[in-house]
Amino acid sequence: MQGEAQHTLLLYEDLVQKHVDLVFHVAKGFCRDAHLAEELTQITFMKAWKSFSKFEQGTNFKAWILKILRNVFLDNQRASTGKRSIKFSHAHIEGFDPEAKPEPPRAIDLDSREIFYDLFGDEVARFLHQMPEEFRVAVLLADVEGLDYEEIADVLDIPRGTVGSRVHRGRAILSKSLRSYAEKLGYLKERKI
Repeated sequence: MQGEAQHTLLLYEDLVQKHVDLVFHVAKGFCRDAHLAEELTQITFMKAWKSFSKFEQGTNFKAWILKILRNVFLDNQRASTGKRSIKFSHAHIEGFDPEAKPEPPRAIDLDSREIFYDLFGDEVARFLHQMPEEFRVAVLLADVEGLDYEEIADVLDIPRGTVGSRVHRGRAILSKSLRSYAEKLGYLKERKI
């Protein structure tokens, strides 16, 4: 019995090591705050350990842990907003400003995963962070973390078609913002309509 418990602990520790960066970066995508993302990551792994006996070995740990993270994030949001439920709305797009003055670019090291993610601290990050949450999270899960639409649907607990719509819309918002920024810098000629 003790050997089985030791094996379970080692398996869990191995999975944590493989997925801790992923969970942190997705948490940061959810909340836009590194300190809160660290807290959400810790809570997620504590809850995952408590529920690890329910995890079926050989199934998708990434989707399982990200679903726990999503629930931890939503619980945190509900607690901090006083029982107000989280509702996604396209109304957030009104506040989205692709014309906002960009921060100056900085040198980056693409070999470092941490610095690569911090690349999203420049123009791309600013545009991602301005994007409404439902689109930002879908784009991050699809394009940065490499989850397929079925996995994202499971993590976010939404229909697969909604995932496709959010990813498409998020990419369109990001593309428009980047195009506008490139035009401002003179890399692209403004399109005439």
